Order: sequence, then structure tokens, then C-alpha cells
Amino acid sequence: MKKQKSLSVLLIILLMCTLLVGGCAQSANKVSESGQTANQSQQTQKESKNTEIKNPDTMVIAYDDQPTTLDPHIAYDPESLTAISQVYEGLVTYKGSSSEVIPQLAERWEVTDNGKVWTFYLRKGVKFTDGTPFNAEAVKISFERLLKINQGPAWMFDMIKNIDAVDENTVKFTLSYAFVPFLHALANPSGPLIISPKAIKDHEKNGDLAQDWLRQNMVGTGPYKLESWNMGQDFTLVKNPDYWGGWEGKHVSKIIQKVVQESSSQRLMLESGDVDFANAIPRDVIDQLSKNPDITVQKNKTVNLLNIFFNNQRGALKDKRVRQAMAYGFSYDDCINGVFNGMGTKMQGPLPVGMWSHDDSIKPYEKDVEKAKKLLEEAGYPGGGGLKFTMMVETGAEDYKKVAELFQSDMKNLGIDIDIQVLAWATMKDLLSSPKTAPDMFISGFYPDYMDPDDVLYAMYNSKTIGSINQSFYINKEVDKLLDEARQSTDSSHREELYKKAQQIINEDCPDIFILTRDNITTMRSWVKGFEYHPLLVNRYYFMYKE
Repeated sequence: MKKQKSLSVLLIILLMCTLLVGGCAQSANKVSESGQTANQSQQTQKESKNTEIKNPDTMVIAYDDQPTTLDPHIAYDPESLTAISQVYEGLVTYKGSSSEVIPQLAERWEVTDNGKVWTFYLRKGVKFTDGTPFNAEAVKISFERLLKINQGPAWMFDMIKNIDAVDENTVKFTLSYAFVPFLHALANPSGPLIISPKAIKDHEKNGDLAQDWLRQNMVGTGPYKLESWNMGQDFTLVKNPDYWGGWEGKHVSKIIQKVVQESSSQRLMLESGDVDFANAIPRDVIDQLSKNPDITVQKNKTVNLLNIFFNNQRGALKDKRVRQAMAYGFSYDDCINGVFNGMGTKMQGPLPVGMWSHDDSIKPYEKDVEKAKKLLEEAGYPGGGGLKFTMMVETGAEDYKKVAELFQSDMKNLGIDIDIQVLAWATMKDLLSSPKTAPDMFISGFYPDYMDPDDVLYAMYNSKTIGSINQSFYINKEVDKLLDEARQSTDSSHREELYKKAQQIINEDCPDIFILTRDNITTMRSWVKGFEYHPLLVNRYYFMYKE
């Protein structure tokens, strides 16, 4: 997903993205790996047993957790982004399920030959839901706020040097260096969203840029606005009647996001039609569920990673031999085929297979108990040496818990004791902000924001992102140098060379256990129409309806 001064770079990256997106399989009444589009697969569904649509003007979603914040400049989790993306908008977005960047709040844009100055010409007549006009000053204020807060998604835009409101409807970004994925970074749902400047000014307290107020309130330009948030229960958005995109055609007027932590309860609610989407259906019931003609199951390949993240600054975990030993002691095949029912692809190093610049020569970690024991002995921990570690798992993440239990069993065979602790993501997020408060290890996923190795390697393994995305607290000066240089280069061949060198070093250092990329499984009622899966975007319910 990129657009930039070099046409050759653009074509290479867009081709890569198109291949990835085009490889996403979609299905209706079975978990299919065909190349059908969402609309085609919906048309091939069996006739539904239940034709009565519940709440036809409301989309109801069951999530296993609630948003951690509604502040678009801080949020970085799926539950928060799902809510935020219905209310806030950016300058650009993606078209449907493709990698094509299209206008949103900007009507058009241009970039200088050196790739350092981007000028956006804004859509006129747009208003925030508090009545404030959308203009260049609003864009400037929002981006300056994002960079000043410097949390979550801010790392993506650290190359922004200046933001100038040229006139009412023109904004100019000057970058400190030509950043190849800049346009696609602007299209992602994390961070580059525009907040009402009046809301920021009116609710700022002690210089907090309204962070406290915006954690539970939203004022955007999007199709929906916040009606209520009952903590731990549900979250309701209603139609913004003045939305600039209009309400012609088929849409829902209300969105309700319910917190349903038990996967069995989610399944029952989906089967009864009490919810339209459920996000935590166990993979071991997917085949059975897909036989229900009232339910659509759609499977898509992704680049969403699942890793076991080590605290690289904690005790014995500072020694890469200990980390490598645990990586060699893990049952990858049992994880993929047992926990994920084969719905995933084993990782080969830190970058997903199929992503541009992936190094196919990397030797992945495979289960080798004898090698693991030898590495522990070399590190001074023969027979496990009494090593004990705490592993944190997110509440409601049943798949993660199963992976943790498999890891716990594998490590017991090496003489290493693993204590599994289950915590709410909001609590985990706070603990992971520092190596001092973070656990010894935790299991989690990583969802790329834009389809470029920068968004995986720089985000997760550059020391500048420690405390935000680099939650392994990994530091390697040579890796930093390679990733910094690759980020600032516009030569695709040179970037690829740098990324491959970085992958080799990171793989050797083993800051994490690189497990798999997960297939995305969407479970929804068959009466939901207009759904299009995008590998980088959360669901956008404005484009969906029930019929």
C-alpha cells in the first residue's frame, strides 16, 4: 500500500499488496479456500432456514473485550479501533478490499519529486458532529496532537517535520526524509484520524490535550456518533444525520458492540440471531458452524502475526541462548494443527512469508529438544536450572491460552516452569509500557498497519519503539542502523537488502518465538450484506446492511 515519487517503487509495492489481498479466500457456508469475492460467495449460499431478520436497522457485534480508549491518537487494539473507525476519518482510506488508496477527507493530493513534501486538497462543506467545520487547521491540530502525545500509532509519523495550513482547504506535510509508505500509513485506521479542534480545546485539562475526555467521548466527521458506553457491557453508535457521505442506499442506523467474553455464549447468540457478528468463535467448531445456512463463515489469509514475546531485559532472558532454547523446545506443528486447526501458516523468521523483502533463506526454529537442552546447559542452566517465568495471556483469548498451555507443557520437558496469568488487555497494556513492569513473557498478535516491512521490523524491533510497539524491549544497535537506513531509502533494491540483513540478525537473536500468521475467520449472520474483508482495516459498518 504505497504511493510515492518513484513509479517503479509504487508498482512493486502495489503489486505485492495486490497479490496478498488477491490471495485472500472467501466463503459462505463452508470454510472455503476459493478465490470468490464476498458478494459471489454470498450468492452461492444455501437457502436460509430462518428468513426473519432481527433488528434490521441495527448491526450487533459480540466482542470478547471492550475498547481500552476511544482516543484515535492512542488506541491500538481491535476493539477500540472498531468503534473509532465508525466515527473518525482520515485524509485517505482504502477502496473496498483492495490496496488502492482513495480520497476520504482529502479530495486529491500531490507530492514533490524528492518525496518530502505532500500537499492535500481537502473536501469542502464537511462538519464534525459538534458542528465545527472541517478544514486545514483541524488537520494540523490533530496531527500535532498525535505527535505530541507520542503513543501507540505515533511512531509511524516521526518523519513529519512540519504541518502547514496553507489555506482553508489545503494542508502541506513536510517530511524530514522521503518515506516510501507515507500515503499508505495515512490510510490505516490507527492514528491519522481527525478530531474536532473545538472538542480538544474545550476539554483540555492541565495541558493533557483532552486525553481524559476523549478516552470516553468521540467527535469526528464519520457516519456514526457515540450514543452510550456502558463499561464492560455494551457500546452504542447511532447515525450521524449530517454525514457528508450521505445516507442514500442501504445502511444501518445503529451499531451495538456487546462485550461477551465466553465463546460459547457468542456462538449461541450468533446462532439465535441476537448478534450479527461474533469475534471469538473457537476454531474447533468452525466446520460445524459453517454447515448452518443462517451463518456465513469467511476465511482469509493474513499477515497477522502470533508470537510469544520475551522480556529481553529481564534476568535469564537477557541471554539469547535461553530464548533460543525455548524456541527450539516449542511444538509448532501441534500449535498450528491442534490449537488453530490448521488455519495458520508457520513463520520463517520475524517477517511474514509472502511480504515483500522476506528472506526465504532464513532457517526457522523447529522443535529440537536435544538442541534446546544443550543451549540451556551452555547458558548455565543444565536441566532447566530451576528457571521459572511468568507468562501473561489476555482475558477471553481462548486460542492464546491454549498456546500458552502448550508452551507450558513443552517447557516442563526442558525443566522450565511457566506460570500462566490471565489479565484484561487494558491491564496488560499498562504493564507492557516498561520492562520493569512487564511480565517475563506474553503471547499476543501483531496486526500490521500498512503492507511494508517497515511496519513489522521497524515497529517491533527498533529500539525507538520500546514501550509502544517493541514490547520485547529488544535492543540491537546494528538492527537499529539497518532499519533506520531502510526507512529513509527510496531505492527498493537497497531497502530489500537492508531488510534481509536485519531479518537474519533478529532471527539469530530470537527476541520472540515466531509462531505463525493466523487465518482470519469471520463469523456472521447470512443476512449481513456488503461485507468486504480487508487485511489491514477493521470492519466498516456504514457499507453494510441486513437483508
